[in-house]
Amino acid sequence: MVKLNIMNIILLYLFSFSILFSQDLYYNDKIMIYIDNRVDDFQIADDLKTTSVAVINNILSEHIVKSVDKWLP
Repeated sequence: MVKLNIMNIILLYLFSFSILFSQDLYYNDKIMIYIDNRVDDFQIADDLKTTSVAVINNILSEHIVKSVDKWLP
């Protein structure tokens, strides 16, 4: 019983420590979106500023996007 309590305390300490000192990557000039796999024929145009989806292109133009990059394989 004592070993279990010590292990719980150690795990709690490690978990707390990892949360307190973790640093996520944060960019104030980037936005990441996920395009569902059900979207047929999604492509990024040759100009790297538009896509094959008109609704996304409207959002991109409203926010004066400089480029669109694929971030998932």
